[in-house]
Amino acid sequence: MSRIATIYTCDRIDPKSGEICGLSSKRKSNIERHIARKHKESIDRTFVNFVVGNQGALQEVSTIPRAVVSPVPGTATATATAFSPRNLQISVSSTHEEEPQSNSPILTHAAINTTPVAHYESTTSADSDVPQPQISGAPSHISTTSSHSSQFPNSPRYSHNPALGSALPPWDQRKNTRRKHLLENSERDGLPEYNVKRSKKWPLQQRAVEWLTHAGKLQFDGHLATLLSQWGIKPAHKGTCVLLPADWVALDPLKLAQLFKAEECPRTWADGPPYQYSDHSTSLTRAIAWFADSAWPRSGVELDNFLGSGPYRRKQGSHTCHHHLCLVHLILEDTDMNEDRKCCHLRAKFLRQENLPVPMHCDRHEPACLMQHAALTTLEAFLIQFFVFRKAKGLDLLASPPRPRWHPYSTFEYQLPLTFCGTESAVINPAGQDICSKQAMRDDKSKPELQCHFCSGIKAYKSVIALWSHFVHQHARSSEGSSWYRDQRVVSEDLLLQEICRTAKEWRLYWKHSDGGKRRDPTMLKLIQVEEDGFAWKDVLDWQLR
Repeated sequence: MSRIATIYTCDRIDPKSGEICGLSSKRKSNIERHIARKHKESIDRTFVNFVVGNQGALQEVSTIPRAVVSPVPGTATATATAFSPRNLQISVSSTHEEEPQSNSPILTHAAINTTPVAHYESTTSADSDVPQPQISGAPSHISTTSSHSSQFPNSPRYSHNPALGSALPPWDQRKNTRRKHLLENSERDGLPEYNVKRSKKWPLQQRAVEWLTHAGKLQFDGHLATLLSQWGIKPAHKGTCVLLPADWVALDPLKLAQLFKAEECPRTWADGPPYQYSDHSTSLTRAIAWFADSAWPRSGVELDNFLGSGPYRRKQGSHTCHHHLCLVHLILEDTDMNEDRKCCHLRAKFLRQENLPVPMHCDRHEPACLMQHAALTTLEAFLIQFFVFRKAKGLDLLASPPRPRWHPYSTFEYQLPLTFCGTESAVINPAGQDICSKQAMRDDKSKPELQCHFCSGIKAYKSVIALWSHFVHQHARSSEGSSWYRDQRVVSEDLLLQEICRTAKEWRLYWKHSDGGKRRDPTMLKLIQVEEDGFAWKDVLDWQLR
């Protein structure tokens, strides 16, 4: 089957050069879009019928009697969709292997008066014996017989589709409406303009660009895998939660397992640890939701939303387990969806309090809320976390802890399997391939554990300067009554000085065995000053620790 190619050419005047634009395309929609965008002109898409008239020119139906369309070869009807009255040239050329001879009808038409964009859809006739009705009012040079040897020598027979006319079939109307809608959307400027956050490290660059890179994801995946391996599991495990408050990051889980007590359980509103990569820092839980494998790779628009830029409402990191310190069950979703999950949390607690069966998942959200995880209290989640850790590391399991007086449920969970779930439970022990039993060995080069012994709960820091700043702002007499710290405990300056001297000695020994400890380093200068005679609390205040 051969086709007739249609070439559409723009004849609008270029405002810059003053000459005809002359842009050509095989698709009419490309020319329409070009005229609307570059020449800023609207397009009249009214359907008008044209037939071949004298001298091969296209004339409107109103000027000559309308032809009765016949599927028989030998008729030629051009169906045109008219633009606004401009001289838009149409070039129709044959793509058949054999070129038409000189005595064949003209196959290149230049529209006069109202210039249409003609679209010829031609198919080879499969039946040459179909009766050939007479066409009333047809031009003399168009034959209604099948004598193609005289009209189209060395060319195949053609049967043109009926003219569209002013009334379209329902299917064509829907198709035309859909095309018009797509064209209007393509002409619309869909890129919103808004300010983006600049990098403080590189002012001419957008902030957190490296968070879109493959290297950034590999860096984070390694960081998260290291944290979870310390607790005895791998990132693939989703059966239990791993809750990590910011105060615990600097301590080894083995040390935490020895120090943990029910009365020292972190509060529900405790802060989580931060995560920093390149020039951007955010909470670790939000970073986990960002680097989730199911949503990777991320787009630039998602990065703007992640940073709080643009006209779109910022998405939130959501916990399907409803424990906001968890590092395992995290997704990034709309704020409304995150808020709507609270009803599932309340439902899970109600079912357990009424001793009713708690399902594994909710039937309201996607991904579904983990109802049995949500029914656990924060203390129970920590106890189960230490149970999984001890079992993975091969440590001795602890006896049943006493049930707190404030516990709201009839059962108290501290190990697996859970007692209130029955036979089916989503809170399960890690499988063999999800267990990480390797223990980290400590040596002289390891950082000392900088724990605050004046706080009621477990609180540790990664640097000695951060610990000393905590002493000044949370435990010194000068900070009494002016701190937002909930469990503030005022300590005498002598005890604080003793603790500063002790930790300075440990940190100096650590730097001696490491690559740090440059003479002019600000931290090293403070360590040297602590060892000098006459060191007093006034010198600590002169440091102006933040």
